[in-house]
Amino acid sequence: MHIDALHGLSDRARGRLKGSLGHRLTNENEIVITADNQRTQEANRRACMGKLRDLIEAAQHEPKVRKKTKPSKGAKVRRLEGKKIQSEKKKSRAVKFG
Repeated sequence: MHIDALHGLSDRARGRLKGSLGHRLTNENEIVITADNQRTQEANRRACMGKLRDLIEAAQHEPKVRKKTKPSKGAKVRRLEGKKIQSEKKKSRAVKFG
C-alpha cells in the first residue's frame, strides 16, 4: 500500500508514520508489512491489517512538547551543601605528613 493512499492523515501524522515504519517503507513510499504466524493466508492478511491499523493509530497521537525547566534555588543550595559535606568527609580521611 502506498503511504499517500492513506486518507484522513494530517501531514504531521504522515511524517510520524514514515518515521515509525523504518525498514518497512520502500524507496517508492510503499508500506510492506508481513505476517506468517497464522496457518491461513487470510488470517495473515488480517494480522497485517491489524499491524497497519496500530501503526496508524500510534502516528495520529501527537506527542507532548517538552518544556525546559531549571532547578530551583533550593535544589541548587542542597546540591552544593551535599558536595561540601562529601568534600569535608574526604578531607578528614587524608593523612597529613609533616
